[in-house]
Amino acid sequence: MNFRLHLALALITGLMLAVTLRSKELHHYTFAKIQAEAQRLTAQPFVPLPNVLPPQLKKLTAVQEQGIFWKDTYRLWRKKGLPFQVDFYHVNNECPTSPEINTVDYRGAHHLAYSPSFFNFLNLNINPPLPNNLGYAGFYLRYPINKADSLDGFFSVLGASYFRVLAQDQIYGLSARGLAINAGLDDKPEEFPQFKEWWLHEPAPNASEMVLDALLDSPSVTGAYGFKISPGSVTSVDIHATLFCRKQVDWLGIAPFSSMYLYGENAPNHFGNFHPEVHDSDGVLVHTGKDEWLWRPLGQAPMVQIYKFDDENPKGFGLLQRDRDFQHYQDLDLKYNVRPSAWVTPHGDWGRGAIVLVHRPSTNPNTDNVILYWHPDQPLKTGERMDFDYTIDFYMNDANRPPLAYAKETLIVSRVRSWPHGQLLP
Repeated sequence: MNFRLHLALALITGLMLAVTLRSKELHHYTFAKIQAEAQRLTAQPFVPLPNVLPPQLKKLTAVQEQGIFWKDTYRLWRKKGLPFQVDFYHVNNECPTSPEINTVDYRGAHHLAYSPSFFNFLNLNINPPLPNNLGYAGFYLRYPINKADSLDGFFSVLGASYFRVLAQDQIYGLSARGLAINAGLDDKPEEFPQFKEWWLHEPAPNASEMVLDALLDSPSVTGAYGFKISPGSVTSVDIHATLFCRKQVDWLGIAPFSSMYLYGENAPNHFGNFHPEVHDSDGVLVHTGKDEWLWRPLGQAPMVQIYKFDDENPKGFGLLQRDRDFQHYQDLDLKYNVRPSAWVTPHGDWGRGAIVLVHRPSTNPNTDNVILYWHPDQPLKTGERMDFDYTIDFYMNDANRPPLAYAKETLIVSRVRSWPHGQLLP
């Protein structure tokens, strides 16, 4: 009798174990699966994210669209009281596509459903009612980055492969991008890869960092991206990117930024604006593989300008907002003096290439006209794979970049001499 009982218990235990293992197999999630999916997509034609904006939203003005925002009560992970929580952007005229969004917990990955009931629609009568399959245009992470009792947005994802990040006491300025293709070229149209799917990892109750994964797609390149985000006085974003090539890309931009520079104090044209300066970034800093530090201030661009800082295995580069004096901007609303600086630290050897700065003329402070990225000398050939690891630090000031004295102001002085016949010579 005891033998039969033990045998029955062993069979039940074995069956339960098999069911448990099968359940774990069904829900198993790994970054390697995203890498495999990115590689699989290279054998298929590129399919862009569709425009899902319903007709009843296409007629809304930009002001009306600002009245559509996420309800606090539905904030992701709010009921669990987790330190990181998430709000979502509604699709709109500027961002009419919706990447798929998943959450990841100990059971695996789960699709995040959409409902119009999750959003406020201030003073808007949406008729007919919105469908329940729209999805989200993007999302932004919240964390008590400034005050212990306030969950402030600090990491925003919206459109193509753009993401924006804040450190303490900052407001959004420049944008980071997952990848740039043909940025700044005259003979080829720029290609804008898109993050078509996201995985948001549920943080632990005492977590101080957030983990995200993303699947990137474009006509030429696919990719798997892993993000580890640590908010604070310096918000650091560790990125692992695995790229697969659909078709050869000769002009690739790794770790790209987009920013705005309209004018500085000494610019000849302020476009009728009374503010002394208007810009999100005021210069490019480079730490070369030979341990040299290079600084190039931004200026008003009369025409498209492209600068290449040739290098091998760069130690770092970034777009900085060095001028923090409010009196130099005098803008209480836009607060250019507290826009983020962003610095890329490559991990491992990136080989030969160049840090490329593209600066276009602009008359609009709402348009990004500055691009910065690392361009490897070797093209990405069809069927090839490339891996890049790097950290982006978003911060206010850093006395160690560069480690010694640095340029605080750059003045361009022009001298002219007047000759008796009236001719001006420099």
